Amino acid sequence: MGIGERIKQIREAFDLTQEEFGARLGYGRAHISMLEGGERIPTERAIVDICRIFGISREWLLEGKGDMRGDEQNFIAAVVDSMGIMDPEEREFLISYFRLPEEHRKAFVRFLDGLLEQQKKEVTAAR
Repeated sequence: MGIGERIKQIREAFDLTQEEFGARLGYGRAHISMLEGGERIPTERAIVDICRIFGISREWLLEGKGDMRGDEQNFIAAVVDSMGIMDPEEREFLISYFRLPEEHRKAFVRFLDGLLEQQKKEVTAAR
């Protein structure tokens, strides 16, 4: 797999169109299409931006070695940012949530389910 295919894999992992992906990097759709198709080689600036903005491992992007995710913290932030516009508190909440170990995330979900169930009971009782 070449670098163009890995760029496409990143774009698809974030569920972005070529236009949306390009907008985040400051490029047009045609430029992204040429990068993905191997018709253009990404500049050093493009490589740095892709790795920084999407939290991607430089080694993976350039050579296909290791895991796609580079710095875990940047990757989590990039995933949260790809979810769309939200206020800063919601963004920080989601980043914090995804940084929790899996067992803590599951416990948190159970806690929230309990709160929602309690709220339903209170609303039903008030009727």
